[in-house]
Amino acid sequence: MQPEDNAGVPAPGDPRRPSTSTGTGTGATRPTLLFVAQPIEAGVPHHVRDLIPAALDDGWRVEVACPPVSVLWSAAGAHPGVARHPISAARAPSPADARSLARLLPLVERADVVHGHSAKAGLLVRLAAKLTGRTDRCVFTPHGWSFWAYPAFRPVERVAARWATAIVAVSAHERDAGLDAGVGRRDQFVVIPNGIDLGRFSPGPNPIPDTEHLVMVGRLAAQRRHEVLLDAVARLRQDGRRPNITLELVGDGPRRHELEAQAAALGITDAVTFAGDRPATEVAGRLRRAACVVHSTHYEGASIGVLEALACGRPVVASAVGGMDELVVAGVTGELCPGGDSAAWASAIDRVLTGDRRHVMGAAARQRAEQRFSVDTMRAATLGLYRRILTQRSEAAQPAVDLGR
Repeated sequence: MQPEDNAGVPAPGDPRRPSTSTGTGTGATRPTLLFVAQPIEAGVPHHVRDLIPAALDDGWRVEVACPPVSVLWSAAGAHPGVARHPISAARAPSPADARSLARLLPLVERADVVHGHSAKAGLLVRLAAKLTGRTDRCVFTPHGWSFWAYPAFRPVERVAARWATAIVAVSAHERDAGLDAGVGRRDQFVVIPNGIDLGRFSPGPNPIPDTEHLVMVGRLAAQRRHEVLLDAVARLRQDGRRPNITLELVGDGPRRHELEAQAAALGITDAVTFAGDRPATEVAGRLRRAACVVHSTHYEGASIGVLEALACGRPVVASAVGGMDELVVAGVTGELCPGGDSAAWASAIDRVLTGDRRHVMGAAARQRAEQRFSVDTMRAATLGLYRRILTQRSEAAQPAVDLGR
């Protein structure tokens, strides 16, 4: 059996009993906030991790449902009093989803606000909200629409949107893509960009190196399209434009052996480092060692990895997809590249590494992160949404007043 913290429904008088209060201030019984996230690594669990301490400071009783192998499980456990509940780590549809749903039903029923993150957890949470009559307190953040990868999920998202009171999009593009697909109503959507800890991800004391070292942080999966980067690096080395260019891939995943074989076939094994999964504490340092950060994704809502690079003051060459143009300003903080055109990627990387462009773009990248993508801004907007949901539920519960008497 998987470990579980405080997963049972609290008895009357238990301090974990769900609140009926709508306040989060001193003197009010603390309302319960439930976070649910299925991904075990990368941006989604880190996003929820950043919300937990702010919610606790704001007066919420926090519970987290996630796979025990997720980085979020250990992060949540670092906060005394945060209850953790295990759910399946399976990414594809699985019989284990039924067990996860059964575990979520009592959690959703007793929570004052529940926030599901990503496609799998978001669908299970919304279904639990529907089954328990709690759709008025359910929030969903897709972190990239499921139908971008699997078009067959479009009708599923259309139905499940009815079971949430709010849909948080991490970019205007993500919101518009949902509406264009017939998912939800415009008044359901709230755009809250991802936020970065500007202190932890900072340029540091060292300037951008004069090497030709590229870094990409991301899971080695089909979505990230690493093969385009490998081909671009091979082009730059073999045509003599950047004979000393190197690439470091931070992250692991199902395509590692395939990508290693591609690097060998291209003759660039000595130029590519497969660093594997690294602790979160190492990521900022690896970004700072880059002359340029690259992100060759096939689809994206708003990449946290790109935001971390901007905050570290590094220029970014990224795919011109999703909300990426809301993060990277082409020609100012980096470059945007079309699709899988490795020749275009090679040219864009070469432009950024020419002359002092990397330094000028890096400074502009840090400034943009400070102005638009602070974690404090993200936290304040998200907690404000939760408070509005509590207030609206409280007002709806008040008895009607007959003004005709």
